[in-house]
Amino acid sequence: MVDALATFGCFDAHYPALSPDLRATLFDGTVRALFVLPADAKRRNSYGPDKLLYGSSQAVEFIRLLWSSGAF
Repeated sequence: MVDALATFGCFDAHYPALSPDLRATLFDGTVRALFVLPADAKRRNSYGPDKLLYGSSQAVEFIRLLWSSGAF
């Protein structure tokens, strides 16, 4: 996980032991609120030219898929 964060700035975690209801409760409610950022904060997001996404505003359509809250 640390390597994924250092390399890509993110990681994908799979929890197959969680029931669909519990997963929905955790990730559709509580965790989703952690990622709701104002648009100006997302535009300032920049990892540098050597990273996968060089600033959120460089890949707006792709970021809209990631930021499912519709805030971007």
